[in-house]
Amino acid sequence: MGVIAREKIQMEAVERMQRETIRMARHKIDEENKVKLWEQSQISEDTTQQDEERIFARLGKVALHWDGNSHINELKLNGFDCYLTPFAFKKQIEASFGIVMSNIDIGALMKRYKTRAGEFCVDGKAFLQSFNKLRRETKVQHRKVLSILADRKKKISNISKRLAETSYSALGR
Repeated sequence: MGVIAREKIQMEAVERMQRETIRMARHKIDEENKVKLWEQSQISEDTTQQDEERIFARLGKVALHWDGNSHINELKLNGFDCYLTPFAFKKQIEASFGIVMSNIDIGALMKRYKTRAGEFCVDGKAFLQSFNKLRRETKVQHRKVLSILADRKKKISNISKRLAETSYSALGR
């Protein structure tokens, strides 16, 4: 009788473990589905050209002051060296560049960098290439703006010198 009772207890324990394993697997699948639904709600499909221009202007400000020789900045960009999920792409941009992105902003970026259907659809390498191009372009534009401002400053200082010279002669000095 004792052997039968022990076998019964062992079978009940095995059945409990199997039920617990099944319950945990279902719970894990449910949680993953909830996360995917939440991630999808974080990305807007209704974006315009102005939205895309706005987010690239924000990225341009970051790109202008980005130090490519910094070891820390190099590590920040390593996370883009793969295919990412849209939500991981959003989080990587927020972590690397400090830009808080709305669902419209990430939707505008997704239009450009989504290369295939499926979960891991964002091409991080394409984003890195365009970010480096954006860095070069913004630095060139910034130099042009600085040279224009320097020319204006020079013109103003020349005008003020001429005014100073004429005012003394007009006063008879």
